[in-house]
Amino acid sequence: SVQAVFDWAQQALERGSELHVPAARCLTAVAGPDDLPQIVEAARSGPEGARCAALHYLAEAGDPVVLDLIEAAAVSPSRTV
Repeated sequence: SVQAVFDWAQQALERGSELHVPAARCLTAVAGPDDLPQIVEAARSGPEGARCAALHYLAEAGDPVVLDLIEAAAVSPSRTV
């Protein structure tokens, strides 16, 4: 599930591993059109691991919503995102 991928990405980050790229690939395999709102919300305000995975997924998919989300991430206090 999408949530399981986000949880995995976050747990990896908490252990010191950055797995947002593989997590984004996993999202490609498990996410459907109905999951887009959850992915956008994670990209906007999710925990850092999930946020990175969601942003990467949306960027790879060429979703235009990602542009504003990347801009917001660039000015956020998070060093990871």
